[in-house]
Amino acid sequence: MPQRTRCPFYGFNGMFGVMMDSEGNQCALINDSYSPCQMEIQDQRPDWTRCNLLRDNAIPEETLKNMRVFPKEFHPEGHTSWNGFTLGEWMDYVLNGKNLPRQ
Repeated sequence: MPQRTRCPFYGFNGMFGVMMDSEGNQCALINDSYSPCQMEIQDQRPDWTRCNLLRDNAIPEETLKNMRVFPKEFHPEGHTSWNGFTLGEWMDYVLNGKNLPRQ
């Protein structure tokens, strides 16, 4: 498995309640256009706890439950579609090392 950064939004394109893996320097928090991670542009390692885009802003509980995240490394082999994970599950995995539910 690839090592993910300490930011659940890094490397994803976010639109319409879905975050699709872009496998690169992209920030899903900016969803009106392609936008690279502002921290990485400034030669800083992406880190959720130090991101200026999120400072003092909580993510609504509804978003944590309803937004779906599709990291490529977890796409079930041989399946053309899958349900991905909720944003809350993905954040627990990336930030706290918790296991993701089985697909």
